Amino acid sequence: FNVFFNNFGDNSVDLLVAFWVLVEERISFVYKVKEVIYNTLQQNNIEIPFPQRDVYIRKISTPTRGQEDKRTKGQEDKRTREREDKRTRKQENKKIITTLYNTHRF
Repeated sequence: FNVFFNNFGDNSVDLLVAFWVLVEERISFVYKVKEVIYNTLQQNNIEIPFPQRDVYIRKISTPTRGQEDKRTKGQEDKRTREREDKRTRKQENKKIITTLYNTHRF
């Protein structure tokens, strides 16, 4: 296969990976190539950047007395659940990728 520099993206350097493969093997081979690229980047501590946006809030309504504690507690609980869910998904994804890589090497 060949790797070519394609373009500068907004938050990326776009590369083109070109290879020849039999039509009936295309789907599994493309998946394996993507997996090897991802694992190689991860092993070399190269992070994939994701676009970030700033949100400006022009006006915030002030909660009445008593609502403030409930709102803060609810927001903290939600953030904690989101962090735990994200951590769990990340661990599950690592297990899946590792299993696939170990069983589908090419």
